Amino acid sequence: MEMNEGVWSRMPSELIERVLSLLPVPVLCRFRSVCKTWRQLFRTPSFLDLCDRNGTPKEYLFLARCLSDPDDGLVCSIDEAMTFLDIEAGRWYWIKSEHWRHYSFALPHESSETRLLAMDESLVCEFTALPDDPNKGYAIFISDPIAKTAAVELPPVPSYRYSRETSGLPTSMTIDVDKVAYTFKVFLNCDLRWYVYESSIGVWRDLGTIPDFQHAEVKKSSTPTIFHGILYTIAWLPSASKFVVFSYNLQTDEWRALPGLRIPSHYYDPQLLVVGNRLFAVSCVSSNVPNSEFEVMEVLVGKNEARVVVHIPNARLLEYFDEGLPFCVFGFPVVDSQGVCKAIVLKSDLSGKLVMYEMACGEVEVLPAHPMGPAPVPCCWKELGGLHYPISWVPFTCYGVGYGNLSMRNYLSPPAPVT
Repeated sequence: MEMNEGVWSRMPSELIERVLSLLPVPVLCRFRSVCKTWRQLFRTPSFLDLCDRNGTPKEYLFLARCLSDPDDGLVCSIDEAMTFLDIEAGRWYWIKSEHWRHYSFALPHESSETRLLAMDESLVCEFTALPDDPNKGYAIFISDPIAKTAAVELPPVPSYRYSRETSGLPTSMTIDVDKVAYTFKVFLNCDLRWYVYESSIGVWRDLGTIPDFQHAEVKKSSTPTIFHGILYTIAWLPSASKFVVFSYNLQTDEWRALPGLRIPSHYYDPQLLVVGNRLFAVSCVSSNVPNSEFEVMEVLVGKNEARVVVHIPNARLLEYFDEGLPFCVFGFPVVDSQGVCKAIVLKSDLSGKLVMYEMACGEVEVLPAHPMGPAPVPCCWKELGGLHYPISWVPFTCYGVGYGNLSMRNYLSPPAPVT
């Protein structure tokens, strides 16, 4: 229906814009195809400001289905779409991305492999290896499937060279969007050396390495997260057999250890998450690690302490994820509009199965299945030292998951300043 026909021509444009501003981002994405007027409207800063004022803040569960190389366990391909789950409504949204492509191990001539993926405010950052280009080695792209902007390749990281055969592989990456300034930062962790790309100046900056803590050498760090403008990561100190939370302040260019934020040493691959303007530490569970336990702690930076929010025994997790093959379970706290953590969403990286654990009553609800349907799993496994490994060269499927906001704003093409 065209905007100048029928009932639309009799409705004030201000009323139409107000009603549309109440709709969630995935619905607005679908409504862009209604007519050219709406498509143009959804790009205007005034309408986007109206959405910020009238819309209800909502965080979505972002799930990417990936193929992993059995030889090194790194992500080597992703599906051609972004999928988001509205947990409250129990509904999946599927947004096609023109930039993302599907690479197959069955085709040896393929010349790129996705290694890392990060997302914030609809911006997606992708670290892609280029094995057929020894001079370049890799590329880092920023794309926005919501705004449908062309992918932008970032400049190479100074003094860093990627090689699949050597050490120094990037171990983690995160992106942080400044919604006011229309800028973003990309943080890359390369063998414990940190770099940041700032879109406001268009260059990479070397942040150095996490300093040794109490004469204990840092050997491993978790995926970083940004909380109130500060970068946080969990580092493992093998000589001290403990985890320590470190922060980095971009304004003062300073790393700082936060020993008061105690992360239990028995945690398996702990990760920091920001949900509902709160910082959490989550311990994963692996069926290959008998003593691993699922636990969520809230990190209270101001008080320099952490407290346990929920603990789920392994026996209960095996009831939820009886999948017959080795798997790893990761979880996300669900925080309501009042800031109360009321549930935990648990995800299997093998099947992508999602369940929601209600903290008040202990009941479990199976969430809607991933819209792309079931994916293949390895047909053959072997046991070595009590651990199970795939022995077929056929790639196996894993699921990466994130939690965050969506935005219609085009952060790759910020609006021209008003003169």
